[in-house]
Amino acid sequence: MRHLTNWPRISLMLLVLMSTTVSAALGAPGVLSLREAARLSDEREQAEKAAQLAAESFTTYDYRDLSSSFDSLLEAGTDEFRRTFGQAASELRPIIREQRAVSTGNIISSAVADLEPGKTASVLVAVDVSVSQRKGQGPQRRFRLQLDLKEVDGSWLLDKIETVT
Repeated sequence: MRHLTNWPRISLMLLVLMSTTVSAALGAPGVLSLREAARLSDEREQAEKAAQLAAESFTTYDYRDLSSSFDSLLEAGTDEFRRTFGQAASELRPIIREQRAVSTGNIISSAVADLEPGKTASVLVAVDVSVSQRKGQGPQRRFRLQLDLKEVDGSWLLDKIETVT
């Protein structure tokens, strides 16, 4: 009978040992995934912030100082974006100057639509744009933009921008 009286104590010790082992085995991956989630959240936030700045630069310009307006956008872009936008900017400059256009973009909202950590991100941005020109103040318009970004040397750079309907 003595043999059976120790059974509850042995069962309790085995149960404690097993639960400790299982907790340790499951806890380590849980900590790693929390760290990974925090890193992804930071990366998502950085990409979204870069997209917001690029969208604001894209929609804000003044005919009196187009170089400053366009240079800030070019600095935020990849080499491919700089080539593409640089060509478009050279065609837009005379039109903007002739119309004496001043545009102001205000970010309304944004969200990261897709993120490949350390590589690419797509961010959707809603921006209200007010344009005044020689003919007067135009109506405020809301644009939805998709900005595709690439991470280059630790910075998120604009690679492509397009309107979304």
